[in-house]
Amino acid sequence: MSGDLNLSEFHTLVQVINSVDAGIIVVDDSAKITVWNRFAQAYTGLNSDKVLGERLFDVLSDLPSSWMMDRIQQVITTGASGFSSWENRPHVFPFHNFCPLTGGERVMYQDVTFLPLFNLSGRVSHVCIKINDVSDIARNKMNLRTYNQKLQRISSIDGLTQLFNRRHWENLLKEAYVQINNEPETSAALFICDIDHFKKVNDTYGHQTGDDVIRYVSKEWNEVLSSIGHCGRFGGEEFVAFSPNVSQQQALDLAESLRRSIASHPVISGTDTIPVTISIGLALHSPAIESCDDWLKKADEALYHAKETGRNRVTMHCDSLSAVALQG
Repeated sequence: MSGDLNLSEFHTLVQVINSVDAGIIVVDDSAKITVWNRFAQAYTGLNSDKVLGERLFDVLSDLPSSWMMDRIQQVITTGASGFSSWENRPHVFPFHNFCPLTGGERVMYQDVTFLPLFNLSGRVSHVCIKINDVSDIARNKMNLRTYNQKLQRISSIDGLTQLFNRRHWENLLKEAYVQINNEPETSAALFICDIDHFKKVNDTYGHQTGDDVIRYVSKEWNEVLSSIGHCGRFGGEEFVAFSPNVSQQQALDLAESLRRSIASHPVISGTDTIPVTISIGLALHSPAIESCDDWLKKADEALYHAKETGRNRVTMHCDSLSAVALQG
């Protein structure tokens, strides 16, 4: 009767283990498999009669064996459970993913728990490895991250030009300004540009053509300056950029090259051909600059000087305001 009772209890225990909606694998201190439930069978295609008594790493050769054995030994030594989150190791076990809600992921995302199993003498003799399928949770969280990243990008980008908007660009400038101040040897330049006679373009050709002109200038601005720094739309027909790693001559050469390129390529909008020129103000960082606002002010003063002295030119700010000017 006692034997029948033990057999009955064992049969019940097997049913419980097999009904759990998680992988249950029990191994001894040498990683030999003693329990392999139906969940593990279903997601590996390996029946228990093929794997019981085999070493776990021989059955599943794709397992991170060193990492896994360290966890097993740690549980046996300390008697404390261990845990691995999908966010640290997405796929510990190479279980196939059959759930259609996870966007076609081939492998299951898993949370893995390592539980100590004690024998009658109170020693940890086996480790129960529980594998929870968290593919839906993982996919939802990753989708949320992607969505938030897209939202963050949308909130930082100007819709018309695809440059950084003013708020985001100014935040980047503030961060860079702190770093530049901590590295006195760094040569940094701030650029500000304005499309010449832009109001006349809008009044003559209409706002849609005006938008085409803004898109064209912003594209050229970004192509020339984004490789050395951050470009933004400051507002209306004004564009800005800063670079922490250019010399005075490099900054002048880049700005002048950009000015010449735009002046020599009119904008085609519908049946209209619109000549476009820009004026650019430059200000190099120096110990005399007290803040980001002061730096911007100096670049803006250089831009104002360029426009007041004929437009279609590059002007660099200097302390005396008798700026270095390059006129095309």
